[in-house]
Amino acid sequence: MNAHSLVASSFAPLLFAALGVAQQRTVLQTDGTGSAVAVSGSRMHVGFLHHDQFWGDQVFAGTSSDHGETWSGLGFDLAADLGSVGGAFHHDGPIRVRTFNDRVSMMWGGTYNSQFVGGNTICMRTSTDGGLTWGPIWWYVEIDGARDVLVTATHSYMSCAIDGTVRVWNTTDDGTTIQGAVVPQIGIDVVDARLAGSGSSVFCAWHGFRDASQTIDDVYFSRSTDAGQTWSSPSTLSTLPASAGPRDGNPISIAASGSTVCVVWDSSDDVWMNVSTDGGATWLTSPTRLDPNGVFGEKPEVCVDGTSNLHVGWRDRRTGSGRIYVSSSTDGGVSWSAAQSIGPAQTSQAVHLACAGNTAYALWAGTGPLKFNRSTNAGSDWYPTEDRFGTSSGPGAHDVDASTELVAATWIESGQVTVAIPAGAIESYGTGTAGSGGFAPTLASTTSSGMLGTAPSFEIANALGGATAAMFIGHMPSTRIDFTFAGLRFLVAPTVVVSLMPLSGVGAGAGTGTYSLPTWSDPVFLGEHFNLQAAILDPAGPPGAALTNGVTVVIG
Repeated sequence: MNAHSLVASSFAPLLFAALGVAQQRTVLQTDGTGSAVAVSGSRMHVGFLHHDQFWGDQVFAGTSSDHGETWSGLGFDLAADLGSVGGAFHHDGPIRVRTFNDRVSMMWGGTYNSQFVGGNTICMRTSTDGGLTWGPIWWYVEIDGARDVLVTATHSYMSCAIDGTVRVWNTTDDGTTIQGAVVPQIGIDVVDARLAGSGSSVFCAWHGFRDASQTIDDVYFSRSTDAGQTWSSPSTLSTLPASAGPRDGNPISIAASGSTVCVVWDSSDDVWMNVSTDGGATWLTSPTRLDPNGVFGEKPEVCVDGTSNLHVGWRDRRTGSGRIYVSSSTDGGVSWSAAQSIGPAQTSQAVHLACAGNTAYALWAGTGPLKFNRSTNAGSDWYPTEDRFGTSSGPGAHDVDASTELVAATWIESGQVTVAIPAGAIESYGTGTAGSGGFAPTLASTTSSGMLGTAPSFEIANALGGATAAMFIGHMPSTRIDFTFAGLRFLVAPTVVVSLMPLSGVGAGAGTGTYSLPTWSDPVFLGEHFNLQAAILDPAGPPGAALTNGVTVVIG
C-alpha cells in the first residue's frame, strides 16, 4: 500500500462483525411465463415470455451491461414481426437464449393463428449488435422434438427434429441469410437434437429408437468441422445394454470445451455419460454410469469448464425425496468423484449447470425458493450452504449462465421476471457532487469482479489534489440510497466510515487515490453486498466537501 492508498485495516473487524446474506434482484416485466439467460463478459441477456390476453404470447429480450441496473430492448416483441405470416402466437416448450460477444440468438416454438402458419413452429431471431437490434424471424413448421440453439463467434445455429430427421440451420449475419443441412443419422423416430460447439467445430447429439420395433432407445452423435455444412457419420454413444438407452421423453445434455465433448442422459432409473477427448472423433466403447444402482437418477445436465473438467448434475431419490447430486471428472471422464449432494433434501426439479473458468455453478428449484451453489476447485467439493432466491411460494421457469466476470440467474415468480447476480458483481451508480474547478470526483473499480479470493480495488479520480478523503461503506442492499442534503448527493448510508490518507496530485481535478477491500476467501462471505462512496474535503464544494458516485460490490 503506497502513501496515497486508502487504509482498510481500521474498519475490517467492524465490517466482518456485521456480515449477513444478500443478493441483488431486478424485476424486468410482469405477467411473465418463461425466462432464460445468457452471459458474455459483463453483459447479460434475458429472454422471456409475456402473456397478453388479446395478442397471445409475446417474446421479449432485455440486455444489461451494468449488472441489471438498467435494461435496453425490452419494448420489442420478437414474436410479432412475421410480416405476411402474422397471427397471434401461442408458445409451446422452453425458450432459449445464447450469446457470444455481440452475437445473441433467441429461439422459441409454438403455434401462430394464421392462414400462413399452422401446427408447431420453431423460430429463431439473431442480433449482431449485443441485442440492440434484431434481424428477421427465421421459422420452420412441423417439429417433432426439443429444439436447441448455439452461438459461436461467427455463427448462430438452430437444431430440431422434423419428421424424425435431425436438421441444423445456421446464419453468419443477423438471420437474413439462412443455410441448413440434414444430419446423417441412424435411429428411428428421432427427437431431442442438442447442440454444443468448440472453436470451429459444431456437435449434435440426439436420441431415437434402435430399430423398427421401437423397444430400445439409443443416443447418437455427429460433428461438423465446416460450420455445419457437412456432418460426420453418426456414432452410437449408449451401446449395449438396452437398459443404458435414454428414457423416452427426457432430454439429453451435451457440452464441449477445447477437445472435450460430453453427452449425458438418463435411462429408466440411472444417469449415464459418454465422453470424447479428441473433439468427437472417438468415444468410450461403452457409457459410464454416474449414480448408484436403484436411486432413480434422472434429468442430468453437463457442463465443461475452461480447463476441461467435467461436471454432471442430476436429481435422484436415494434419500426418499428428490435431491440434487453432482459428480465431476478432472481426467477427461476416465474417473469420477463420488456423487455429492449440493443442497437440502426436498422435492427437487431438474438442475441447471453453468461453467466459467474453473468454477461450476448449479441452480435448481423444488420446495420453497430457488437454490444456488458452486464449486471453485474442479468439483472436489461444493459450498456447504447454498444461496436462495425468491420466496417460499416457489419460483417458476429458471436458468443460469456464467462468464469469468459475471454469474446471472433468472426465474419467474408471481408473473415477474427476476434476475439475481449471485457472484462477483461490481457496478457503478449515481453521479458525484462537484468540488474545485467544477470537477465531480469519481470512484471506479480497477478489478472486473468481486469473486472469492480477490481483493476488489477502487480508484478515486478527478478530486482536489492533496485533499483528505474518507470512504463511506454500507453493508446490505438497503444501504444504497439517493439522498441530497445541503447540496451533497449521498449514495450510501454508511455502516463504516474509513479515514483515508491525503490524495496525490496538486490542484483541482488532479487528486487520485486507491483503495482495496480485504480479500475474501472463506465461503461465509458469499453473497455479501457492499456499497461504497468516497467523500473529499474540498472548500469549493457545498458545504466544504465533494462526493463521488457510488459503487456496489457483491462478493461471489
